[in-house]
Amino acid sequence: MVKVYKGSNIVMGPPPEGWGILVFSDAYKCQVGLSKMEKKDGKEVISFYLKPHEALIKKFKIDVKGDLDRQGYCWKSYPIEMVRLLNAFDPSRRVYFCLLNYEGKDTENTDWFLGKEQCDEIGRLKTKIRGLMAHNEELKNENFIMKHNEKKHIKDQMEGVMNPLLPFIKGMLDEGAKKEET
Repeated sequence: MVKVYKGSNIVMGPPPEGWGILVFSDAYKCQVGLSKMEKKDGKEVISFYLKPHEALIKKFKIDVKGDLDRQGYCWKSYPIEMVRLLNAFDPSRRVYFCLLNYEGKDTENTDWFLGKEQCDEIGRLKTKIRGLMAHNEELKNENFIMKHNEKKHIKDQMEGVMNPLLPFIKGMLDEGAKKEET
């Protein structure tokens, strides 16, 4: 449906399937008029004909007269791997989610959505698990020795206690020997 106001102002009504929505990882959103797949600089991108929400216009200081056309739309492209269609089986209203912000830059949420923080945490936990498994093997070996060779276990334990004390004991014995000589 096309409405004409005072001669030149043409306002397009929504298409029969309704407007789509593009939500960014920083929670700002735009109305999507059109979308198309393209190749730019050898990379696949998805280009959107967007009408930014008022809050987004304020946040990114978009020049309404210079950056947007008369209906308030502009074309923006994002790497295809950074955009997800959230409701693929709903033809009435397409909802897209972009892992970047309006300007196409990473946000503090981008790494989380891509799983980088989780991968770092998994790596840290794997290292901790390997350390605990090695310690567990040491304890198993010590337990085996203790059960099957009590004398060796007692000797090992005594060496652990006595080795730090040996210099002290030797010093005391040497002092005692010097006192006896005098």
